[in-house]
Amino acid sequence: MNQKKRKSQIQEKNLKKRINGRLTVNSGATSVFDKADVDTSIFKIECKTTDKKSYSLKKSILDKVNKEAVFQNKMPLMEIEIGHDKYIVSKSEDFWAIIKDEFKE
Repeated sequence: MNQKKRKSQIQEKNLKKRINGRLTVNSGATSVFDKADVDTSIFKIECKTTDKKSYSLKKSILDKVNKEAVFQNKMPLMEIEIGHDKYIVSKSEDFWAIIKDEFKE
């Protein structure tokens, strides 16, 4: 197994543990409706990792994650790992829906 694939699998397993999710076998290669890397009752999460100094986020990837999540009435997320830093990407309206109670006066 190459180093990139191994690092990707470690990222997915760590995320699965953090959110009590489940891994998608072959990242959905065997199913039309179950493609994200990590799945929970409310999230479909696509994981990307790189050792480079940047990651190019394409709208086509965001659209793919969104389509898969919406089909199952779930919230689409991406976890992007750049080096040792991790970032969560979500649609703006989903982010504000999650944190709305934090800003009630």
